[in-house]
Amino acid sequence: MSATHTPSNPSRRHVLNSLAWSAPVLTLAVAGPLAAASTATSGGTLTLSGRAVAREGIFFTGSSYNGSGASGPYAAQQLQILITLPEGVPFTTSAPPAGFSVSADANVVTLTNTSPLSADQQTTVLNGFFITGNFLPGTAYTVRVGPPTLAIVYSGLVADGTF
Repeated sequence: MSATHTPSNPSRRHVLNSLAWSAPVLTLAVAGPLAAASTATSGGTLTLSGRAVAREGIFFTGSSYNGSGASGPYAAQQLQILITLPEGVPFTTSAPPAGFSVSADANVVTLTNTSPLSADQQTTVLNGFFITGNFLPGTAYTVRVGPPTLAIVYSGLVADGTF
């Protein structure tokens, strides 16, 4: 199953409504980091392998998580990979890779782990996942990963790349 995403111009009301909903979330995040920090998993390495091809898309191959040295497992919903694509370009995503969900909002695709990532274990992730679209040569994309306690290695893909 794949999903096609056609960008739209958000209305002023939509933007203001989104900002109104995000403010309480930011306030809550600021209010509780002390308790969360004491139990957060740290360590481990996520290797993102693949390629970005102009007029074709982004393709993940051979990506993996290595939990060696992690303080514990990364729980479900704890790991997110955000891919920001050029604005205004319709795109399609493949079905979510095993152990992940995929969502899209405007030009941002988010992959979230739905299964825990074990400590001291190497796991293949994201293999075969792709985003296709007519991305013009020289246009930019970004790849960001959270939480920041996870080491990221890029192979073929880069954090701030161009098609």
